[in-house]
Amino acid sequence: MTSDLISVLVDHHPGRIVSVRYTNKRGTVAVHTMILCDYGGVLDRSLARVEGMTDADLAARCPAGIDMATMRIARDEVLASFKASKARFASGEDRKGNYTERLTVDGEAVPGMFSHVSEPDRVYVQGLRIAYREIEPGTPKKPVNSRPKTIAKNAIKRGLSVAKWQALKGAEIVTLAAEGARYEAHAESATL
Repeated sequence: MTSDLISVLVDHHPGRIVSVRYTNKRGTVAVHTMILCDYGGVLDRSLARVEGMTDADLAARCPAGIDMATMRIARDEVLASFKASKARFASGEDRKGNYTERLTVDGEAVPGMFSHVSEPDRVYVQGLRIAYREIEPGTPKKPVNSRPKTIAKNAIKRGLSVAKWQALKGAEIVTLAAEGARYEAHAESATL
């Protein structure tokens, strides 16, 4: 079933939107709708936005109770983190090649999709989340008391492409939309 949907995905290049049913470690079951893509482009766009942030941009994002000095330090640390991630990504060090490999169909790589080395039917889906629908709630998150600099970093990242990035391990593909067509996962195969 999943392999049929992936084959359909490869045949429809321009729009790679997929919906996956995923259960996280807290037991929450949800459907994530994502645009499949690789992390490099997402990181580049976010890095460019942070590099171009002025004090006015920081002031507009500044949460209550956080001073501008903390916002500047947070921006510099986010920028350094993005640059380090970009260097790791460019060198291939960021890939978890020891247990995943790029998913290919007929010799063509599928952006944003990986398979587990020892369990080839286990698909890892990565991309930008554009919709989220919770089906079954899990255990609530514990409250976190973040430090001011962490709050400032989160405020800077909010609205960037990296904030929408999702990497789902072992996700079940539910639907696929490509070039205006919609495919549903059925017991036997992918159908229009």
